Amino acid sequence: ARLLAILTTRPEESDGSAVVAGLRSLPRVRRLTLTPLNPPQIEAMLGSMLALLPDDRKALASRLHAEGGGNPSYTVEMVSALVDDGSLASSATGSWHVAAIGERQLPLPRSLREAVDRRLTLLDSACQDIVAAAAVLGGVFRQDLLREVAGADGSRTEAALGELLTKRLIRRAPGGGDAFQFIHELVARVAYERTPAARRNRLHRSAARAWRRRQTQPEAAEAVAHHRARARAIGRIRHWPWWQKAAAAAALVTVVTGFAGLWALGPDRRATLTTLLIRPQATLVPNRIVVAPLDNRTGDSTLAPVGDMAADWIARGLTQTGQFQVVDPRTSWLTAKLVAGMPRLLRPAEMAVGIAQETGSGLVVSGSYYRQGDSLRFEVQITDVASHKLTRSLNPVSAAIGDPSSVIPTLARRTVASVASAVDTQSMGMAAGLSQPPSYQAYDEVSRAWESFWRGDTADLFRRTAHATALDSAYLPPRLMEAYVRSLDGQWAAVDSIVRSVDAHRSQLTPVEQAIVDGLRANLRGDRPGRVRAARDLARLTPGSFEGYTLLAEMALGVGDPEQALDALSHVDPDRGLLLFSPIYWQSMARAQHERGEYERELETATRGVRRFPADLGPQVAHIRALAALGRAVEVTREVERALVGDPDAVLDLSYRALAGAAELRTHGHGEAADRLLASTALASARATSEASSVDLDRIGADLLYEAGRWADARRRYAEVFARYPADIESVIGVGASAARLGDLRDAVRADDQLAAWPRAFPLGRNTYGRARIAALRGDSARAVQLLRQSFREGAPVISIWERHVHSERDFAGYRSYAPFRALMSLP
Repeated sequence: ARLLAILTTRPEESDGSAVVAGLRSLPRVRRLTLTPLNPPQIEAMLGSMLALLPDDRKALASRLHAEGGGNPSYTVEMVSALVDDGSLASSATGSWHVAAIGERQLPLPRSLREAVDRRLTLLDSACQDIVAAAAVLGGVFRQDLLREVAGADGSRTEAALGELLTKRLIRRAPGGGDAFQFIHELVARVAYERTPAARRNRLHRSAARAWRRRQTQPEAAEAVAHHRARARAIGRIRHWPWWQKAAAAAALVTVVTGFAGLWALGPDRRATLTTLLIRPQATLVPNRIVVAPLDNRTGDSTLAPVGDMAADWIARGLTQTGQFQVVDPRTSWLTAKLVAGMPRLLRPAEMAVGIAQETGSGLVVSGSYYRQGDSLRFEVQITDVASHKLTRSLNPVSAAIGDPSSVIPTLARRTVASVASAVDTQSMGMAAGLSQPPSYQAYDEVSRAWESFWRGDTADLFRRTAHATALDSAYLPPRLMEAYVRSLDGQWAAVDSIVRSVDAHRSQLTPVEQAIVDGLRANLRGDRPGRVRAARDLARLTPGSFEGYTLLAEMALGVGDPEQALDALSHVDPDRGLLLFSPIYWQSMARAQHERGEYERELETATRGVRRFPADLGPQVAHIRALAALGRAVEVTREVERALVGDPDAVLDLSYRALAGAAELRTHGHGEAADRLLASTALASARATSEASSVDLDRIGADLLYEAGRWADARRRYAEVFARYPADIESVIGVGASAARLGDLRDAVRADDQLAAWPRAFPLGRNTYGRARIAALRGDSARAVQLLRQSFREGAPVISIWERHVHSERDFAGYRSYAPFRALMSLP
């Protein structure tokens, strides 16, 4: 018997495939290249699928060819989407007709969007930058114009275009030369829509400037107008005249003493108010939607969590549709607190619109609930944020006041259906499987636990999460919250226990909760690439939240990928939302720039961070690091000695600033300046007069002695710290490294053995990193690099401003010329 085997594959998948190459070499194997369908062929295909009038069939075939590029699979999917959204409708006789589509783009099915998005995600950051610029230019784009708009040099642009041609995402435009176009309009559309709105705005403005410089070309005027209009549509920068700023500032003076909550006290307040005053207008993502906590109009404050629970479940339902970027409920809740605390002068009159602007959301779901006798009545509406127009208003939904959570699934399903019909998607029935919410009392406890977290009262937080679990054992968020907070304190044994118990119920978790569990599990394993994957998933699943993207930036820095870190940070606005109160953006941005050797840019970033957060150590350390890398030793000393406003840990922070500054100065060849800094009178005086004691404060005294080259004093101090704090692994490392420096082989080996057999769980590679330092000091280069590689596999380094960095580690100072070390660290 004979067998005919047919293998289908896309060119971009088969090129370079050893399997396909092997098949091609076999006898009697034929390779057929299928060309895209032309409009008549698509018209014939439509005729086999639907009974359409000839004129409708021809017009639709032309549109499908223009947007699908003749790809049969794309064509079938788009026809199905047109049927789903009612643009193709059947009559009672079985014939079909095309509803008014007009000039709008055809609906893009989720399957196609995800397929194209997967291909674009696999590109490196340089190619993604070029793709974004090309999508903004649209149509046929020339290489010189593309290079100018993207802000890339010629070689980088040429290499990216070559890669995109190889991947068959673009092709040369008819006529040859240096003109290109996307292989399908669908690719251009997905590339454009996946580019963050803020970046699209910048690229459109860059394109307008580039075309303006080509004003002699006939199409220039139209192109300039087009790109300016698109930039305005995305979001316009608001410039305030000086007199408006002055008037606003004067008004602020009269109300500043009345601020409550987040705005009441703190040295960063003036900097935050200045940011609010001068920041650009919000850039809104049309497909992003935020659900604001419903407003409690019952007059009973004990019913306040009902509005939070309703918003949470509506957001869950919208997430299940897969058609929107849905802001996660916790970010919405926290942003609502932030907006409520803003001066009225600097926020929209409507709270929901303010929440949407802070999260960059083009749509907002909001509402209220009222008491009517023994019932609660819920009213919900959907608003287009850019126009402030109400697009949908739901009919009221009621529930018994004694059981408010019973009506929430119904409210969520109706809201999802209403949102779907408002934006013309095919999502109306997708929330039918939405689960039952937890008991009202359990949800209330978790809400109060978050308030305890932001007050810094972890003891109350743990009491409330335990009570919530006791009230409703099937409700998993309180357990996840406890695990997250304990991970911040390094309580890994407790985290491990919680993750194991939650993982047994993984099917009950939302995608966001699953990403959080995956991240915690990766931390427990010391799996650095796993941390990056989990953070990437979290960033994708939580648009409008800074946490996913800033976490991704931190994790990318942990694996030595500053480019991915910078790409992650490009998705957030440091002047909006919760980043108004967190310096993490500025810290991570400066660190990424430092790792790329861009010290001037790092200094600029760190300076802005210090200006925004004058009472925070992170930006100040970044500022010191940049100055040290540039060799500006006098300024380093001045910045080290500049006390933070209202610093409760002044001596510890001064010591750390000195340690960071000295290590960075020495790394960049300024050893004498480092020694002068460490001999500073201010530093010595502060430490001598301090009566405070803690493991960190005591150990950093030993670290300063070590960095100053006072090995014997450092060893004695490290030994004292370990005697006082036997769980402190860093003290054992210090003893071993100091001994190696002093030539005391016996003590160095003893410390190495102690680290190798470290008895406490979850050292996360710190012990092995210490062993690498000792091996390096003993002159065993091969073993040092092997142990350093092993420490990376075990989870070191955990990125934070307190962690040691190989880059500035004195014990590896002579290794930059050692080839295995250079290869491990990916040094040029």
